[in-house]
Amino acid sequence: MELLSPKNLELLLRDLPPTPAVLPRLMALLSDAGSDSNDVLELVNLDAGLAAAILRASRSAFYGTRGAAVDSIDSAVAELGFKEVYRLVSLYALAQTARTALPLYGLSADGFWRKSVTCALAMETLCGESGAPGAAGYTIGLLHALGEVLLTRLARHAPEAGRPLFVPSATESLPDQERRWAGVTQTEVAAVVMRRWRFPEAVVEPIEFQFVPHIAPEHSQMALRLRLGKWLTHLVLGDEATARAVNPEFHFAISIPGNSFARMVEDLRGRLAQAAGALQGTGCTAA
Repeated sequence: MELLSPKNLELLLRDLPPTPAVLPRLMALLSDAGSDSNDVLELVNLDAGLAAAILRASRSAFYGTRGAAVDSIDSAVAELGFKEVYRLVSLYALAQTARTALPLYGLSADGFWRKSVTCALAMETLCGESGAPGAAGYTIGLLHALGEVLLTRLARHAPEAGRPLFVPSATESLPDQERRWAGVTQTEVAAVVMRRWRFPEAVVEPIEFQFVPHIAPEHSQMALRLRLGKWLTHLVLGDEATARAVNPEFHFAISIPGNSFARMVEDLRGRLAQAAGALQGTGCTAA
């Protein structure tokens, strides 16, 4: 069946929450030294739920803030700083986009959130090790599986949509399984939607080519990094079978000491637990 028709795409975009479309504009502000808090506030205030989530998060002891003294969204933005506001906006966007389980992939909403956030943290770590842009890496990791949400929504009226269909396999790749069943892959759907949201190619392309990083036209290094980040993610979450199916490009990481991977896994487990605990009740988690 063919799911990515113009009509289906328009219905999908109309059904999605508006918050993800804010991220490319926030990314631009984050990289612009001339940006000020008013620019950020203008975007944050587009979504009342997002503004409330940032206000609640700013009062969390996790951020070392002044608690009840933070009583407005502008003081919350000032307290947290642009980088942390971007992180919260991206987590909120993810949670709002993936509000329900993804049965095609055998994932609960919380399972999808944990996978996405872990990959974001892994990409941030890998970018730090190699001097690549951390904000872009974090965004790529966080949204790398957005296509799973989109493909599930496109296929929700199909008879098989309520049961797992796509599984790690040594004989058939995930994109091949998706194309055989749906006529389109999750990365193709994600790339179309993210370009409609005006994400930069430096973010879209690594997600689009995550399964074939060597043929990415301009950003193959980040696509390779994402492949390694996905491998780390599955190890962090204890899914060794899927980690083996990912088959990361280890030659890309040859400059990273071998014992660093074990350290990264333990560090990422701790950071994931901290993030999940700190964000409970803010609307930035799936639970």
